[in-house]
Amino acid sequence: MSAVGVRSREAGFGVLEAIVATVIMAGLGVALLAWTQQSIADLSRIAQVQQAVADQRLALAHVQTVDLVTQPEGDERIGELELRWKVVQASPWVPNATPGGVPGPWLLARFETQVSILRVGQPRTEFAVKLLARKRSVPVSMEPAL
Repeated sequence: MSAVGVRSREAGFGVLEAIVATVIMAGLGVALLAWTQQSIADLSRIAQVQQAVADQRLALAHVQTVDLVTQPEGDERIGELELRWKVVQASPWVPNATPGGVPGPWLLARFETQVSILRVGQPRTEFAVKLLARKRSVPVSMEPAL
């Protein structure tokens, strides 16, 4: 064979290699682009969950400052949040027990607080908190103890 015939076959093979390499690179580029878009979407969802958790912590901290026995329902606006709560008594009032088995000076009851949080542009978040409430059953004596 002549040297010219060998060169023409090598030139054609080089073009074929270039086409295969281009197709492989395009496939890798598409996969990389899809992976990047999925990562961005995941980061967005993580940010939303972190915001929801921060909102729930803020709502719980605020509800803990309210006397829920005297104010069983309420709604307040805290910054961008609209906070609502409703308290339902979950058990009857019972006297507390002392080590000697004698009823103590307190009445205890369990309450369930339903808390609802609404942030503009976000879905409503709801959670429940179970609390133990107490109130005095025996008046406090103002006389000094002897």
